Amino acid sequence: MKKVFPAITLLFALFAIVAIVVAAGINVGATPALASEGLRAEQTSIVYYCGRSFINETGEFCSVSSSGFNNPLYSSLKFSLDGVEKTVSCDDVRITNRTEIFLPDDYKCELKVNIDGTEYNTEVVLSVTKKPLYVRTKINGESYCVVNEGESYRTAVEYEGFVEGEDESVLDAPAIIQREPKMPTTGFLLVPELAQSSRYEIIYEGATIVINENPDTVRKYKYGDVDALILYGSFSPYYTLEFFDVGLNKSDPKYAVINEKVEKYFSGNRVFEEYKQANAYVINMYLDGDYAEINAPVNVRIRLPENLSGKQYYRIIHFANDGSYEFLNAMETDGYISFSTSDFGEFVLLAPIEGVNTVLIVAICVGICGVVVLAILLFAIFRRKY
Repeated sequence: MKKVFPAITLLFALFAIVAIVVAAGINVGATPALASEGLRAEQTSIVYYCGRSFINETGEFCSVSSSGFNNPLYSSLKFSLDGVEKTVSCDDVRITNRTEIFLPDDYKCELKVNIDGTEYNTEVVLSVTKKPLYVRTKINGESYCVVNEGESYRTAVEYEGFVEGEDESVLDAPAIIQREPKMPTTGFLLVPELAQSSRYEIIYEGATIVINENPDTVRKYKYGDVDALILYGSFSPYYTLEFFDVGLNKSDPKYAVINEKVEKYFSGNRVFEEYKQANAYVINMYLDGDYAEINAPVNVRIRLPENLSGKQYYRIIHFANDGSYEFLNAMETDGYISFSTSDFGEFVLLAPIEGVNTVLIVAICVGICGVVVLAILLFAIFRRKY
């Protein structure tokens, strides 16, 4: 019995030693355990899109040693183990759930990190931010430009901030300049717009243009070598002029429209007792395809057909583009009728009726009748008295 007790004691001692070794994690000849407790990784600075992937196909960070790339995404990472900051080599970090981090986005990444021979697992969200891209307007190559009204100028969009040799072809939509002023201005800011990109944050910078007033004072429309229309006023050189001598041709669609308006608004007007329709014209000015507004009255001269000249005074019915209408007085000078208007549109020329005025004939008849009646009364009085 005394020999058995030391053997049992020795057995318990060996069992205790084995238990202590196992509890301490000492397993002779086994692979070191993978630790995951206490490791923390975080991104501490902004990382901009750079035109290439920050990791390779094995999940390793591209580095100076492997590809000549000073990796800003890796440099933005800070590691701590049990609250103590650790310096970790680029080669000791691998992303296990991704093979590429390229476009701006938030990437949820699983990291395997080797610290002092022990591998740790952790998760981190890595953010890639859009790279600033400066989009600028240039006017004749400058950011400030002065021209005279009527002078042409050139606008262009310039970019600064593309990386890795990229250009505007990588944009989802390029920037455009929608409006280029033509009228006088003391300073108009031309800003590009509408650019779209999944890679770049667009920052717009405009350019200023000053357009000095330089108007035309005479505008003309010719039939061959003959001045059919002469306008005196202040006109932008950018205005385009439209003039039609419609005449009285009822088959002309333009005249049909004018005549319909005359019949609608003036069919019963007494002006036609003294005047008759002699001609019709369409006069318009446009700026960029739209009717141009005239800020001051314009003096108009229209060449008269030979059969209408020599009557000195005329009347004009004016139908403006805004739907209004009015009567204008016109005079003949050197074969032209001259009048003033503050708007363009359709003009109907009324020439005096040739021969005796009907109103005058009626007045003469009334006068003759009055004289006859007066003579009869005087004759009756004279007979009664004598």
